[in-house]
Order: sequence, then C-alpha cells, then structure tokens
Amino acid sequence: MMKFYAIAALTVGTLFLSSCSLFERQAERWQSVSTATCLNGDDMWIQACSITSCKEQVFVLDGAHWRLLRKDIDGQVYYLDCRELSFPYDMAVNVQGEIFIADTGNHVIRRISNEGVISIFAGRVGIAGFTDGAKEQALFHWPCGVAVDQQGGIIVADSGNNALRKIHTNGDVETLVGRQEESGPVIFTKTIEGREVTCESRDGDRSVATLRNPIRVAVDQGNRVFILCAARDETHFDNMVRCYDPDGKLVTLAGETHVEAQFRDGVGREARFFDPRDVAVDFRGNAYVLDSGAIRRISSHGEVVTVVGRFQSGSWSQKEGDGKNGKRSDVFQRPSCLESDKNGNLYIGDGPFIWQMTPELKVSLYRSF
Repeated sequence: MMKFYAIAALTVGTLFLSSCSLFERQAERWQSVSTATCLNGDDMWIQACSITSCKEQVFVLDGAHWRLLRKDIDGQVYYLDCRELSFPYDMAVNVQGEIFIADTGNHVIRRISNEGVISIFAGRVGIAGFTDGAKEQALFHWPCGVAVDQQGGIIVADSGNNALRKIHTNGDVETLVGRQEESGPVIFTKTIEGREVTCESRDGDRSVATLRNPIRVAVDQGNRVFILCAARDETHFDNMVRCYDPDGKLVTLAGETHVEAQFRDGVGREARFFDPRDVAVDFRGNAYVLDSGAIRRISSHGEVVTVVGRFQSGSWSQKEGDGKNGKRSDVFQRPSCLESDKNGNLYIGDGPFIWQMTPELKVSLYRSF
C-alpha cells in the first residue's frame, strides 16, 4: 500500500499505465510535429514527469502520453514515441547527451541514444527484485528517480527496495544504501515528539543506514546525493530530504520520519513537508524541493525556507513575479518537477510551461510547448 501511494499521489493528474511488453523494440526516431497538432487540446494535456536540458535542447518526459518531447533552440518541437515504457517517472542526461529514464512500471532503467533509439540500460523488463551485479542481471523494484553523478554513473532511487543504487560506468550495479532482509523491512524504535515509534529511516554509515521510499535524487558538484523520500502509513508520513556523501554516510538534511504531513519552515528535523514531489541542487550546495506547489530551499546546514509560492488548499494562479522580500507570487498551476543548471537557475515543469527561477528568486516563463 505504501508504494502505491507514493507513486500515484506524487504524480500530477490521472494515473496512466502503458502495457508492459516483455519484448524490446526499437522506437521510432524523433518526429517533427507542430505545436498546435501535438500539444493543444484537453486530450493532449502534458503531464511533465521530468524535465532536463542538453546542448540548447529542452526535454520534457510526458508521462500521460508515453512520449518524450524535445524543443530545440529554433523553437521546433519533436517527440519520441515511448509506448513501451510503463509509468516513466524521471529522467537524467549525461554529458554525451544520452538520456536515462526510470521506467518504473517495468522495473528497468532505459537509455535513449542521440539518434532516438530506446534500449534497456539496466534491469530486466517486468521482473522486480533486489540484485546487484552486471547491469544485464541486476534487478530493481519500482525505480523512481535517476541522476548522473560527476563520474558519469547513474544514481537510482529504487523505491520498492527502499534503496539507493548506482550503475557504474563499467555496467556494474551497486547498492549504496539499503539492504533486504528475509523478515521484511529493517525497523527500529525511536522517540519523536514525545512518542516512541517504530521507524524504517535511520542515519549513519552505509552499513547501517536505511531509507523509506526514495522517489527522487539529485547530485551536486561534490558528488553528494540528495534523496527525496516520501511515504506514509495510515496516520503518519516520512517526508524527508536525506543526503548521502561520498564517504558513505547518510544524514537527514530536513524533515522527520513518522510525523503528520505539514508545511512548516524550520531547521533540520523541525521542518515539515506536506506533498514533496521533486528535488534539485545548485552549485552552492543548496537543495530545492517542490512541495505543494511552492519552492522550498534547504541550505547546507538544513534550514528550510519557502522562497516562491505559499501553501494553500486551492488552485495556483499563473503569474510572473518576484519571489523575495515577502512578495512570493503564486506562479504555478500544476508544478510537477524541477531541474537546475550550472549557473544556479532553477527550472520548474508546469504542464506545457517551463518556468525559470534565478538565484535572485526572479521567476519568469522560460519555455512553453
């Protein structure tokens, strides 16, 4: 039940599933299409699961229609048919321009070449499991988040296994955090807000640290991995941002395990997240979380500040504006994903719109499809 909540509730819009074929096929190459033909109309509403860019091209993973959209600098829009994917959730691009997609429903990581050919990069289609080793034999279970580290390795938030995995450049898959026990999840007790509770999230060295439902990852210039965890049981949530450093230690940067879902700024474990959907990191080491339509910044020492948007139960109006000095603008309609660049700009996927937030917190429309 926990895993279904995390994936279904944290995706924007209606839940779409593609057929889970056990056969690999070569996708059609990039096809040019007019914006009016491809993107207008309620039946073609974009569900932006993930955004990224490379070589003056912007990519949007449209999970609602099993396709990858590309917009070139000249404004031309192309799409790639990805119907063999099941529940694609996140993507990342390396310096060669290859795109890696978490094909969550098929339990594999896909690779898309520069020519637009889709192939299985790691895992076995339709087979869930928890096995390290050569990427052809490795198994994943509901992989949700992917990122590329500074060595070109692929970091995977393996949600179903409560694990952080890495696909090395030589093709070997290694578990960085998380382990499987025959008796079930690793649990322990701790006191939180005066209550003794049973938890699954623990900091420490990789040999003892544990995760609960990691869904997104981001890697900074120092090769630290920021992990967004979002899970719930019947009454409590584990909405947290964890940080895994190159020395193999996992710490909680912000948020707390086994507490009520709230929207509250603060430092470290005093901060609360209500509905976190994505995480990104800038060159200064600040992390950003998309939470309930707002952008929340986490400093290197764990201070959480809401910098753009404000929590409310209604809809979000669309308006360009200034996010600082108390003039937080309700800029987004259906924000679903984040990305950052080397200059410290943040990009927010919001249906057919991509917004840019500068380091000075100025928000403006960057691209639209």
